[in-house]
Amino acid sequence: MDLAYLFGNVTDLRAADIKTHATLAAKTYFGAEALAKPGQIVIEVLARKGFSDHHETVKSLRQCLYILFILNRSPYLEDIAVASFDVVAAYDVEMRHACGKIHMALQHLGIFPQSPKKAPPPRKHFENSGMSQEWYDWCIAWDQQEVNLTPRTRHSYTLRLLVVGRWLTVHAPDVREPSQWTEDLALHFRSDVCSWTIGQYASGMGKHINTIKGILDHPMKPATIESYLSALRFYLSDLIKRPYVVGDGPGRKIKLDFVPREALATPLHIQRALDGADPRDIDLRVWAKLAIAAATLSQSDLPEGSWYPLSFYRALGLLWVTSARRPHEIARLRLDCLREEWDPEMLDEEEHSSSNVIDLQASNQYSAQRAEKQGPKLFYLHIPSGKTRGPFWIWIPDYVVDAIHEWKRERPSNQRVLHDRKDHEAVNYLFCYKDTRIGDNFINTSLIPALCAKAGVDSKDARGRISGHRGRSTRLTLLRQNGVGLDDLAEYAGHKDSTTIRRYARHNPLQLHRIIKDADDVSRIIEGIVDVRAAAQGLPALRWFIGYDADGAPQYCANQVYHTCPHRLDCPKCGMFIGGEKARLLHEGENTLPITSKVPMTPVEKCEVQGDQAGAEACRTALHQVPTPETPDIRLIFNPEGLSNHELENLAQLGTRDALDQLQQALTAHEKRLDEAQQHKTGRSALVGAQKKRIKFIQELLTHCERRREGSRNDPSLQAQ
Repeated sequence: MDLAYLFGNVTDLRAADIKTHATLAAKTYFGAEALAKPGQIVIEVLARKGFSDHHETVKSLRQCLYILFILNRSPYLEDIAVASFDVVAAYDVEMRHACGKIHMALQHLGIFPQSPKKAPPPRKHFENSGMSQEWYDWCIAWDQQEVNLTPRTRHSYTLRLLVVGRWLTVHAPDVREPSQWTEDLALHFRSDVCSWTIGQYASGMGKHINTIKGILDHPMKPATIESYLSALRFYLSDLIKRPYVVGDGPGRKIKLDFVPREALATPLHIQRALDGADPRDIDLRVWAKLAIAAATLSQSDLPEGSWYPLSFYRALGLLWVTSARRPHEIARLRLDCLREEWDPEMLDEEEHSSSNVIDLQASNQYSAQRAEKQGPKLFYLHIPSGKTRGPFWIWIPDYVVDAIHEWKRERPSNQRVLHDRKDHEAVNYLFCYKDTRIGDNFINTSLIPALCAKAGVDSKDARGRISGHRGRSTRLTLLRQNGVGLDDLAEYAGHKDSTTIRRYARHNPLQLHRIIKDADDVSRIIEGIVDVRAAAQGLPALRWFIGYDADGAPQYCANQVYHTCPHRLDCPKCGMFIGGEKARLLHEGENTLPITSKVPMTPVEKCEVQGDQAGAEACRTALHQVPTPETPDIRLIFNPEGLSNHELENLAQLGTRDALDQLQQALTAHEKRLDEAQQHKTGRSALVGAQKKRIKFIQELLTHCERRREGSRNDPSLQAQ
């Protein structure tokens, strides 16, 4: 074999079983010294990328490298031909894996060019059975030409549109194109989809998959119903806005005689079911155990055969339990995702603010030298852009920062920059190992089972499998219960507004009772605000929060001694009631200061705490006989319509401009009520009569007030009064 290679120009020695003799043959042909350096370079490069330097692994790599040298008749890495990798990889699986690692090392060294970006995988085949060919062609053309949706969302919409095509075959076989849809057909679909079962109009493969899952013919959930309506709404609206090329014809738009967003709107009962969706929080005792497990994870707790070191799991676990991030957001964190700043209130020795944002990695020495002088530091985590907003920063605890730094110290260096499909840029990922970023599902399939095993809890509970998203929901709910406002919580969660966050962080229905119990058995805490502008003018400034109306708008009471009012839980709309725009401005917090106060409980509240619903109802009935408190000051009248006859008479006696305005507002409000009552069939009811009588009474008071006002202008004694 050696004579054939050295003198007979025979290079391919596979027939002579060169794999078995590769090491000895290469040393014979090139010399041991010539082989040592290139072999060591390759092993060091792979070690820095995180690959194992175990004896057996190194032996396999050297064997593969020596065969490559023999095939190329040279012991230099620069002389290895790309085609020779295919020859060596054909030996067996072991050589194929070794070839892949060596090829990666040569790319890193710049000997081989970086692999071009892989072409996107071919689109999944869509089954066209059970529908008209025209409908299928339109759906496929839209799938290939739509530009506003992500590939994943577009693919999901297309699958649902094809199901709609099978529904058309059954219920409207004459409708073969989107332009043939009518409002009656859209309303029929909107009604019928609410009664669908899973797999009712699915393809053959879809029914097979649902059968395996055991969910075929089960009722569809509200979220699934909404997804079909949403897909069809978007599809028809998109076809109206821009032209699409179907087949060989020119691009064209469609015209419809209805608005898809209105005709295919989600039915109210489905919307209510979605609004009341349970985010499936993890039990707080289980969550506490998982948080402790993340902080105390040890080497023996890692999954068997895990690639990743302990520091990797610790950093990942602590981020999951403290940051309320989605799993894919954690997986996409950048290597430089950490920042720190000093407390903005702290000043340095030159009295300069030290709140400039500093890179953690570059400022370790600076931080250590000045930590005692500058006081506490704040740490922030950079969250990449997601499905609802662009990138932003959130606060994280210092112990999580320490865990991330520990992982960064152990993280293999010189890893390849990877392409981020969301941001369309080259990225150094934090959780990247051996040139591979962790998958979006790694937290669910590997991290959480390890934490559950460490904590001694089951990975499933009564609400299903513990997942990364359930952990996010639990964290947000805890923050809400600890006083974080909805707007701030939405910002922290990465939502564009506070609408969605209400599903994650609702008030605990027992929260009021827990507050009362924590206070004592005869008092509770009430909330209020101080109107700063009113206080500056020397006016009564306390405004007590009394809850929300049926539409979710806030309500306040201007009674300065609100704690003495027996109507606190069932507050009638007296003259001191504040609602509408005035209450909204107070609730937004501009020019107000929040306050709380402990007050004695009313009989109704005591019955509520004790669970005595019958007693509470009896107390409410008795309250109807108790008159509402009279407004002690005209400056506290915010609701003239709710004034009693006696209060209205007092206003008329004042004879001032403000009193006249209040009476006029009361008259206008009652006239509006009269108009509303007369529009009903019971226009001659006792209610209309009572309204007319009260309007006449207020008109007489207005006349009296105007006379008093005119008299005060002419009589100095009345002016003094």
